[in-house]
Amino acid sequence: DSSIIAIDSVTGALVGLRVGEADVVAQVAGLQSIRLPIRVTLTPDTAYTTGPLVDSVLYGIADDTARALVVTVAKRATVNGRDTVLPVPFWRVRYTIAEPGDLAANTDTTRVYMANDATRLSRVDTTDAAGVARRRIRFPLAVVSDIARRTFVTEVVVLRANGTQLPGSPFLFTTVIRPR
Repeated sequence: DSSIIAIDSVTGALVGLRVGEADVVAQVAGLQSIRLPIRVTLTPDTAYTTGPLVDSVLYGIADDTARALVVTVAKRATVNGRDTVLPVPFWRVRYTIAEPGDLAANTDTTRVYMANDATRLSRVDTTDAAGVARRRIRFPLAVVSDIARRTFVTEVVVLRANGTQLPGSPFLFTTVIRPR
């Protein structure tokens, strides 16, 4: 749909023209690629969190020791003469356990890790229709059962398309786990 995207046929550079979804097909010398859906969304200019930046988790044997770290990505605009915050869907948000540092690249789910809603290891989320990204910091019972108190810091980064951070980003979520 040329009203949603424009493609430079020489360089292949793609530019979003308005919010929507279009399919792209490449063709060279009679060969054609599969259709690739491209989503064009608003350009965000702010990010914020609605939950606490510092949280304590009291755990017991049967407890779910996960905590949601929620970030909203938005664009401020004037709509009908009113200042409005518009959600930005389909925007990438990165979660990294910054402290202790050995967990930043952790791929072992028997240790503390970032997880999606299906409890699978996942350090990147894409905002939903409401502009919200959510990952959980999970504490397997084997990790937390042998310590009296432990603090974890998670850095959440939202970048513009040019690689610079949005205002409000990064967020530092501090989670303290302790036994009941």
